[in-house]
Amino acid sequence: MVISYQYKLLASAFEVLEYRMDNKDDSILSDEKLLETFISIVSDSQIIHKKLKMLYDIIRPIGLIQLMADALGMICMPYLIVVYFVKYGSLFNPETLKFVFTLGIAGVQSYMYCSLFQRVNDRRDGVNFGLYCCDWPGMNIHMKKMILFTMQMNSSNKLNMNITTHKAINLPLLSTIIRLSYRISSVLINSNIN
Repeated sequence: MVISYQYKLLASAFEVLEYRMDNKDDSILSDEKLLETFISIVSDSQIIHKKLKMLYDIIRPIGLIQLMADALGMICMPYLIVVYFVKYGSLFNPETLKFVFTLGIAGVQSYMYCSLFQRVNDRRDGVNFGLYCCDWPGMNIHMKKMILFTMQMNSSNKLNMNITTHKAINLPLLSTIIRLSYRISSVLINSNIN
């Protein structure tokens, strides 16, 4: 969450960069101060990106194992709920309630992981939008080139928490897990009933 909000602050810092030839307003920066402020914000961006990369390197094995365990729980628990419901005839049986609560906890944990990683990715992508929203048309050609270079650098660093090379951990992945869980559970339940 902290890194997510740091990316949000970076985007807003880029958005408020303004430049005017006549420096009558103190809130608007001159050439030198604008360049100095821009370089400072870019260096902060690089520091946050390094922290995110380090955090992903630490969290990746733990997060993937946790997400796989939650996905397996979301596949097995509905089947076990139905089996115990059929066996005992009540949903309020202690054994059945254990499986219901386990299913709920697995769903909430998966939602938290996927939501958090999607939020970080969205806020990181928002930095480029913040760069675009600054007062770049009024800046000199050197600053325009630096802004373009920074946008290209941010676009090339697509640091995501990935399961595979193309599958990132985000909310669409959670919906895929839930759909797959439903399909597998229904097949298991129908094969057990038949």
